[in-house]
Amino acid sequence: MAIDYEKNIKTVKDLFSAISRRDFPAIMSYLDENVDWQSPATGTKVKEISWSKPRFGKSEVSAFFNEVRSKLALDDMSYTTLIADGDRVVAEGTMRGSAISTGCFFGADFAMVFTLRDGKIVYFRNYYDSAEIAAAFMSKGEECRAVLKAA
Repeated sequence: MAIDYEKNIKTVKDLFSAISRRDFPAIMSYLDENVDWQSPATGTKVKEISWSKPRFGKSEVSAFFNEVRSKLALDDMSYTTLIADGDRVVAEGTMRGSAISTGCFFGADFAMVFTLRDGKIVYFRNYYDSAEIAAAFMSKGEECRAVLKAA
């Protein structure tokens, strides 16, 4: 069976579009029922980033998005590059926003790895440096900017 690279890239582009519109039903429609989801993909648990644990299945990923939406005001998450190889699509990009509890801003570059099967995302890993996002939860106002400069 031939892999449709263009279809896989279009699915990831459409997912990013749904994220930017905050269209939660559309986001969920791109996921396989048994999706394996990790964001951030790290072996290190960061207490400020409570959502950083493996999620399996659409209901757990739905809980992930609800948790993230309750803690982060995401101003932008956009890709700069999409690369397809086999059934995988890798997206490089940036995300910008603030921690709701403190109002402190963050910015982070990411590399996201999607594995698709039959037009649905079955595997997802989001790699980013969590330090700046964690710092946004630990400080307020000018303290926040000082913590980020020192990191």
